[in-house]
Amino acid sequence: MLTSTWIPRLLCLFVLSSSMAIVAKAAPLDAFLKLLLQSYSHDSNAQPLLMTNLTKMAATLSPPHQSDAYVRLAELSSRPNVSGVAHNLYVVAHSLYVLGYHADSNSIEALYGMCATIPRSKDRDENLRMVGRWTALDATNALPHYLKAILLAERKDCKRALEEVRRGNALGVAQHRPLYLRIFQTGQLRVTEEERTRAREEFFLRQMTLGSRLTVGYMALRECAKATSDGDLISTLRDLVVMQDTIGLAEPVLPTTFIRSSILAIETIESACQLEEGLTSEGEVKAQLMSYAKSRRELLDTACERETSEWNSEYVARLRDALRLARP
Repeated sequence: MLTSTWIPRLLCLFVLSSSMAIVAKAAPLDAFLKLLLQSYSHDSNAQPLLMTNLTKMAATLSPPHQSDAYVRLAELSSRPNVSGVAHNLYVVAHSLYVLGYHADSNSIEALYGMCATIPRSKDRDENLRMVGRWTALDATNALPHYLKAILLAERKDCKRALEEVRRGNALGVAQHRPLYLRIFQTGQLRVTEEERTRAREEFFLRQMTLGSRLTVGYMALRECAKATSDGDLISTLRDLVVMQDTIGLAEPVLPTTFIRSSILAIETIESACQLEEGLTSEGEVKAQLMSYAKSRRELLDTACERETSEWNSEYVARLRDALRLARP
């Protein structure tokens, strides 16, 4: 388990290990993966020493293995300490993702991590540039388009923000990009089901921060939709509902994100019903919108009754079909 007193030592190790990399012979990837496997242990007392050894070894790897090593360390560094998830752990995670990106500027996982943990206080133009690069490299993923839309909405560039929402909606799938998932899927690391579950759990904890960012950003997009005169407002609000559906059915933390996203989508539909201009002034359209909101509440109630273990791919597919039918 990481502690705040250990963080300065980690940062010092970055400097030391980087200089070591110049003269050290590259450590074999399989040795790193073997040590990495120990990171899935439930013995939290071993984590600081293990992270120190992993950090030293990461610096001796050659690209792109070095990038993967730093990204995986970033995922591990977000584990909560005894008092909860410390903010400075996310700062360390962001720094590690940056190292991973510098080791391989084509690493989608490094870019994903950088953009997911990006501090709000950083330069907004640089933030947009990095999210734009992620979008270019991850062409089938709606998630970077949504994050870019949020960044644009926060700087009141409503027209471009809503254009990014529509680009994401056209792709239809929001995908999280944790490195551990690729490692498991490619068979580079043989793991037990318990170790796989452990890796997912630690990643889920960090995703709570990204989920909060997406929720707050969605509110900014909704205000943008009301403030802009570009196109039909009802159509624009419908685009936002589609965005929330796509995010809500994305892994990981599926039940949590689906429930939160469904509530926001219902609020958007009800917001459209409260408008006193345009199509919503017609009783028939308003009645149809209210019917959609009712269908969503019923769908949400059914989903809330299910155990997390029941949220398998077949159930998710049925949810997607149901949401398409309940879309305004």
